Amino acid sequence: MKTMQVMALSDTDEDLREPLREKRRKHPLQVHRAYKGHVECPVRGYVDMEFCFYCKFLEVLDMDRKVPIVACRRSRDDVTREELVAYERLSILELAEILGNVSEACREHGISRRQFYDYKHRYEKYGLEGLKERRRSRRRRRINTFLRSL
Repeated sequence: MKTMQVMALSDTDEDLREPLREKRRKHPLQVHRAYKGHVECPVRGYVDMEFCFYCKFLEVLDMDRKVPIVACRRSRDDVTREELVAYERLSILELAEILGNVSEACREHGISRRQFYDYKHRYEKYGLEGLKERRRSRRRRRINTFLRSL
């Protein structure tokens, strides 16, 4: 009787492992080496390793090696254009905080202060989703009634 229970558990256990294997095949780990406290992030580019602590794609952060490594489940190919735009806008907000000068951060990135404060407001209200490009509704063109009758 006990052997049947063990077999049943192992069958169930194997069923649980299969989706994880499939997930690993679809999203293999990307290993990045750290250099002077910075790492090449597939989403944000060359960043301070501190940003990796908050990344939702982080799997492994090994600081005990001679050359620290970061492994994540995201590659540059997996990143959508909207996410890249959102992370670029987030980097502007972070730069302004680091510099302590909004005007200088805006100048460096080529945006207006008004645009910066729009990004800041959207980030505070909606988080990273608020920094993605908003899709604009297509406006109908008004056609002159005279032209319609032709």
